[in-house]
Amino acid sequence: MLEPVTCREECPGAIRLPRKAKNADYPQGHNAGPVTPFKDDFSFDASAFEKMVDFHVRNGAPAITWPYHKSESLNLTIAERKLGAKSL
Repeated sequence: MLEPVTCREECPGAIRLPRKAKNADYPQGHNAGPVTPFKDDFSFDASAFEKMVDFHVRNGAPAITWPYHKSESLNLTIAERKLGAKSL
């Protein structure tokens, strides 16, 4: 069985932040993960995506995670990914 190690043992040069600073640096709460909408021809639906992003922002999401690499991002072209990123 492997013995647990701490970061201090494995990463002696790691920078440690005070707990308050560390928590303040990260968004608090629920990170929204909208699905990627597609049209009937399986192309990216930018207007529907913008509406979903707007919905999450208006409802207080501190951050949005998109696209998910394990699913729809594999079906998006580079141009579609850039279009989605502009919506964020």
